[in-house]
Amino acid sequence: MNELDKAVQLFEEQRFDEAILIYGKLIAMQPDDAWLHHAIGLCFTQLNRHEEALGSLDMAIRLSPNEGIFFYHFAIVFERTGDVELAIKAYERALELDDSLAIIWNSLAQLYVKSKRFSDAINAYENLLVHHPENHHARHMLLSLSGSDVIKATKEYIEDYFDSASSYFDEHLQNNLNYNLPQHIFSLSTSYLSQNSKVLDLGCGTGLVAQELAGLNCDIVGIDLSSKMLEIAREKNIYSKLLQQDIYDYLQTSKDSIYDMVSAADLFIYIGSLDAIFTEVSRTLKDDGIFVFSTQDCDKDFTLLSTGRFAQSESYITKVAKSSAFEEVTRNKVVIREEIGEVETGFLWLFRKKNLKI
Repeated sequence: MNELDKAVQLFEEQRFDEAILIYGKLIAMQPDDAWLHHAIGLCFTQLNRHEEALGSLDMAIRLSPNEGIFFYHFAIVFERTGDVELAIKAYERALELDDSLAIIWNSLAQLYVKSKRFSDAINAYENLLVHHPENHHARHMLLSLSGSDVIKATKEYIEDYFDSASSYFDEHLQNNLNYNLPQHIFSLSTSYLSQNSKVLDLGCGTGLVAQELAGLNCDIVGIDLSSKMLEIAREKNIYSKLLQQDIYDYLQTSKDSIYDMVSAADLFIYIGSLDAIFTEVSRTLKDDGIFVFSTQDCDKDFTLLSTGRFAQSESYITKVAKSSAFEEVTRNKVVIREEIGEVETGFLWLFRKKNLKI
């Protein structure tokens, strides 16, 4: 095996530091080889050594300025460092040079949305669908950007989105988005729970809420649409049961009055209309059981935002809760996530099911 093949193998094995050593030696012998500079730049990118990655990729582009893939990887580093405008320019240049890189339309569309360039985002998602007509994310985002009346995201969109994000989901939420909802849920609910309390974790994902509750020795059931997210949750060995199922389908088949707590952390950004969900959650909760969940706020009852996420108004939540035999205990305004310098706030709610027997 020659040195180049060794470096490629090391990269595939995620031994990036070792690959960098070999690529460095090869570059010393062949300083004008653009692909070597590109390869070492990818290693630096994987190690979050962004300045070195940009330097190597810039050299690759100087040596071979017509390779679309170079600009694509250049854009990825700019995006990771929060330089949205330079990332957009690099993605656009990549597509000018190589329109076969259709997946770039997706990255570009997301940055257009973050930059409030909505007409450009619509164009980008439409171009993505030309190349990938079954892309559920693009279809969902076109609905959100066109102001369509939608009551929830499709199962296919949710499953595809979270399956693809599962490998980096926990790290991204906690390190990049400053995501603290599970800790807030623990703080709100701990006084209502005891050993062997039965908890239903709707949209459980990788199990971040269950991790916070683990020390209470509750009996936790997790429901999610993404098989890959559930695989990660299962490895944590916290849940008594994990099921890949639509949450409403599960609730409809659940017995009455079996749970002490139902949680839904960052779940209702994928469901607009909550009437039926609240009714079923109430039915499955014991009297005095608690329902803890988060929402993003809006002026209407509910709406699909340009970000592709749903939001619900405070008045809508209180109206639906009241009709489902809930009484409000706590409503806290919290930071839901931070994304490229923007803070998204919402509400963390705790409702208690009324004991109608009293």
